[in-house]
Amino acid sequence: MPTYNKYNFNGEQLGKAPLILAVMKKYVENNNPTYDQLKQDFQEIEKNRSTSKPLYITPQELEERKKHSKDKRKRFFESDTEALTLGDGTRIFISNQWSIDGTEKVIRFVNSKFDYGITDVIEHKSINDLYKDYLKKPNKGWISDYERFSAEVKQNIDTTPNRYSAGFINELWKLDTNGITGVKPGALSDIEFNKLLDDLPKITALIFKDPSADTLKEVYEWAEKAKTVGKLKTIKWSVIHRVFSAADTQTYSTILNVDDLKLFAKLLNESFSLGVKRNSNWSELNKEITAKIKQAVENVEDTITFNTFIWWLFEKLRIERQDEGLYIDEDETDPSRTTERNQVKQKAVNLIYYGPPGTGKTYTLQKLLKEQYTEKGTSEELGVWLNNKLSDLSWFEVITLILLDIDEQVQVTDIVDHEYFIKKLALNGRTANIRQTAWAALQTHTIQDSETVKYAKRIEPLIFDKNTESKWTIVDKKNELIASYKEQLDELKAGPPVEDEIKRFEFVTFHQSYGYEEFIEGLRPVTNDDGDISYVVKPGILKRLCKRAEADSNHQYALVIDEINRGNISKIFGELISLIEIDKRAGEKYPLTVTLPYSNLPFSVPNNLDIIGTMNTADRSLTHIDIALRRRFEFIELRTDYSLLSDNVEGINLRKLLFTINKRIELLLDREHIIGHALLMKVNNLVDLKKVFITNIMPLLEEYFFEDWDKIKQVFDGNGFVSELKDAHTTWLGGSDEYAGNSYYVDRKAFDKIENYTAVYQNINDENFDEMKQN
Repeated sequence: MPTYNKYNFNGEQLGKAPLILAVMKKYVENNNPTYDQLKQDFQEIEKNRSTSKPLYITPQELEERKKHSKDKRKRFFESDTEALTLGDGTRIFISNQWSIDGTEKVIRFVNSKFDYGITDVIEHKSINDLYKDYLKKPNKGWISDYERFSAEVKQNIDTTPNRYSAGFINELWKLDTNGITGVKPGALSDIEFNKLLDDLPKITALIFKDPSADTLKEVYEWAEKAKTVGKLKTIKWSVIHRVFSAADTQTYSTILNVDDLKLFAKLLNESFSLGVKRNSNWSELNKEITAKIKQAVENVEDTITFNTFIWWLFEKLRIERQDEGLYIDEDETDPSRTTERNQVKQKAVNLIYYGPPGTGKTYTLQKLLKEQYTEKGTSEELGVWLNNKLSDLSWFEVITLILLDIDEQVQVTDIVDHEYFIKKLALNGRTANIRQTAWAALQTHTIQDSETVKYAKRIEPLIFDKNTESKWTIVDKKNELIASYKEQLDELKAGPPVEDEIKRFEFVTFHQSYGYEEFIEGLRPVTNDDGDISYVVKPGILKRLCKRAEADSNHQYALVIDEINRGNISKIFGELISLIEIDKRAGEKYPLTVTLPYSNLPFSVPNNLDIIGTMNTADRSLTHIDIALRRRFEFIELRTDYSLLSDNVEGINLRKLLFTINKRIELLLDREHIIGHALLMKVNNLVDLKKVFITNIMPLLEEYFFEDWDKIKQVFDGNGFVSELKDAHTTWLGGSDEYAGNSYYVDRKAFDKIENYTAVYQNINDENFDEMKQN
């Protein structure tokens, strides 16, 4: 496969994205298609493209996409000279995101269908060919520095921790650039380095002894603990990875960022079909990429030169794919300067999608969650995963796991210094009465016949005891309960598995009885084996998700609230209604923290949590939330999209049919009660249409108009769907009540006739449907 292609077309040599733009321009010039014809001609290409990367898009669709996305990269040719105008006046922008495989599919398609004669003009180079190219002009300066520091590492590889010189530790861990590669802006600060001076020699020896994935996991755990106790402000992942790269130049390349490795794997697979598995473990992924590239090279004479080639290859592929919309930072072309991206933190959003029923609010949400808050085929970062596991455990359960992990008699000091205990403290926001917390859990669950513990208020299960030296242990490690905790401990020690799907969001639906206790926190009754009831504070869905987001600042999270207008906002949010404002989030300009009433713990909303709601404008409980939420949320209206409907179902134009019905509803009632396109999207024949009208549309209109059948008849222009029961007065009242109303019924047989549907819109002139096209 080529590393980068150009193609002969119309006398020009063009890259991938410019080629596709030129092809579409020629197609439009030659055929002057309508939008529908364009969709039909290129449906084979579109069905193979990701929904997030369409071949073309209208300006209106692009504007809507930008409203719903934080991704500000330019993914289409949008200038006036690049936009294409179709035969019916529709303007479209062409995608600029094209892989080699995607481009060649389009080439095969247009060559066979339109005989465009596109040919490839670039030599196909293998990795081995590119390696030979690099050897003609290698990065000699970097190679020299790399060789010097690698030699210094080799001299220290078997040294004991107390024998490392201060200068070596400083160069290995502290310097922005040390010959292996650079870590700016992710280097250790002077304060962090000084706080870690006692730890770094031991961690260095650990890595040098076995620079493996298991050791990396241990070092991650050390870093998480160092952050918890204040030695690290943020975990310096690239600094850690650089030490591993220094310890084993045969195995690891100098690419230190996990996201860079994932991107590199994608580019290698697309360009050379290497079959690299894109997991999230830096050690395993780096090893695999290095080994795969090494297998593709005939003769690796020098490891260090080969490692600099790996970076060169990564940069070459990354830069040559810039026209696909991939993130490129011009300051990162030299790994001796920097390897970490200087990414801009996206602000959180408070957003509400609103509109009539059936306009795609739920669909839009599901699509948004899938694209922005879901990750497939990867694993959680170790610290985040462990936090999630420990957050729902009680102190009794955490201490049980700690005692099983240490597996010997221990003092309370050993317990409170354990990683699980420290993480649980951080999750609960605890800074005081730490030892008392451990003592209370231990004594509460001590066996009844203990000779050293006289605590009265004990709660099942009773499994702990301490000896005369105040060392604690689990009494019976063979019972079923302890066996289950051993399994849980094994899971924690194994670390995060590769998940089919990681969802960084929670979904909740508001209703009238939903309250603060479910949303934030509340007291919940707990019954023991004797039937005694006690109450514990349980976190609600917002609090749980906030804790997840706080522990994982590298990812964006979302709380999705369906039917947000159906809940009592004051009752649900309570004092937190101000905390959700963007500038009052933790880490923002005016951060706010409150003390929660049940747990008495401080609480704030992190700035990587988005709150997204939906509102049905036809719901009459809408108005009371406007004052509470209007200034704290952005509102995006979703209207009926008639272009999604068929214009010919057994002779019935569903677009005109629904548009006409909606215009009459708007005139007779208001625009908030129109009918959405979703109800008719799956209609393929008259039977389907009849079912939708009888089971969905007619009941909806009865509710909208409070059974004012005269107005419902007006909606259908008296087409026969609604009929008056003649002589009803005479039959049922004997004609005696001159003030009685008329009697109407829905004629089910009328829905079997095509002409009754077309009668709704057939008397409307075509120019009156121009508004429908704009919608």
